[in-house]
Amino acid sequence: MKLETIKKAEQINLQGITAEAEILDGNVKAYHLTDAAGRRVTFTDNGYCGVRALHPAPPKLVKRWQLAGEFRGLKVCEAFESEPEARERRNAIEDYPSTPELTITAVEVPEA
Repeated sequence: MKLETIKKAEQINLQGITAEAEILDGNVKAYHLTDAAGRRVTFTDNGYCGVRALHPAPPKLVKRWQLAGEFRGLKVCEAFESEPEARERRNAIEDYPSTPELTITAVEVPEA
């Protein structure tokens, strides 16, 4: 999980908080506060400018091409890095005698 610095008070939106301390060699290195909904804030001591408040960064989204539909009664759902790759895969499947209902759409997915 990537973390980013909290810059606005409204980014801390915790209810029903539980706290954990991260200890390394007998010293507290971070505090983790988690609310009932699973949202989490981490406070760390980076040794240079004191304690910073961090929270999970939203995932970076990347564009992929999804091939989806049904082929011989089976659901098909595959993602490709380019539209030509998706078309090539669809063409390979369509060479079979049955007529599959496969579509290619652009989608955004979290970067792996």
